[in-house]
Amino acid sequence: MGLLDDIPSSEKVRKSKLTCKQLSCRITLCLSISCAILCAVIAALIIIAWFSVGSVLWNMAFGVDLAYDCDEFRANSPSNFTINYRCPPLVEPVSQWETRLAPFFVNPKNVEIVHFPSRTPGWVSGFGPANITATLMKHDLINSTSKFIITIHGYKVCRYRSESMLPSTMLYHMGYNILQVDLRNHGDSGIYQQLPYVSFGNFEHLDILGGMDFIFSRYSFLNKTDSIGLFGTSMGGATALVSFSLEKNFKVAFVDSPPCDVVRTLQKAAEDIAGNAISSVAMNAIKSMVPVKAPAMGFPPFYNDPYQLLTNVDLSGNRKLFFLHIEDDSIVPTVNHYICLNATKLSIEKNQYSANSVESYLGTIEFPYDIKNRTRTYCNKHLSYMFVHLDEFRNMLYNFFKVNL
Repeated sequence: MGLLDDIPSSEKVRKSKLTCKQLSCRITLCLSISCAILCAVIAALIIIAWFSVGSVLWNMAFGVDLAYDCDEFRANSPSNFTINYRCPPLVEPVSQWETRLAPFFVNPKNVEIVHFPSRTPGWVSGFGPANITATLMKHDLINSTSKFIITIHGYKVCRYRSESMLPSTMLYHMGYNILQVDLRNHGDSGIYQQLPYVSFGNFEHLDILGGMDFIFSRYSFLNKTDSIGLFGTSMGGATALVSFSLEKNFKVAFVDSPPCDVVRTLQKAAEDIAGNAISSVAMNAIKSMVPVKAPAMGFPPFYNDPYQLLTNVDLSGNRKLFFLHIEDDSIVPTVNHYICLNATKLSIEKNQYSANSVESYLGTIEFPYDIKNRTRTYCNKHLSYMFVHLDEFRNMLYNFFKVNL
């Protein structure tokens, strides 16, 4: 007799049915767990992909590479430089520049490399000063009537680039002493390890304030309210505007193509790189990296935003601003010119300053023949007015600074 012979047949059927139910439940449970794991894996992959793309785009927007950004231009010096611009139609023949630029070269004996600390930020804690390197172009006699201009390069380049060298040396030959700064995370100032990213003047203006402190420390006899002006290109222009707005001892500022609307300027870059369809996604991916990459820096508009500061900029005491831009700028959209001006006019109207407190010029650049393959790095027109219209640019600088500083 078998072991199951004593079990009623109905009980055998019941046990068989229970086994089927258990099997079905186990299969369902396994499938559910598998689906959950698969969903988790997919979600993890999406998150990883999102942050990977965000990290790449963040580095494109705010990251720096000192060698790539500067080494190409290190052959330049105040004593001998040429035009560095990726647009043959605007610079050829290259042989012309030695003759055209020679009048602006500075005697090496009047050139000194200097170092100084930046100021420290007052709106966040735990950040020390950056170590800043600059070139001081000084005249043989410096006294209480001497004037200084701090010149500020642009985004992901350095003071050796021609867009910094040309105006710096022009201004030197107009009689000004020049402090030509390498901003933090650029050129010889090196990486600021506490925040190794560009911030469109938000932190960089502290380097310029440190430059002012250096000048007044070395030349303590200078008049503190009528001795120093600013010149800046592109992001350096935004940095100059932030510096000018926060420090009243800067008498004047001349800025070439500043991105007063940092968000719109980055949006334009995202459209150029990722296309219109997904540029908003790209911007959101960059923004999502703030807590990971730089919570103290944030995302534009930054704490020290050029536009917001200009809306209430102090233009008392004959302080003056000059905005230069060109039409069809592929890097800093020309709309920034109007945004800068309108913000400044808000302050003029609100505070009843003179309408003459701000000057501006919107120039044009014409190619000698049609350029069909313009990109962000080829024939972008950005900052080209100064060498394409060399004499006009020099006169513009001279007329503004000689009258106002």
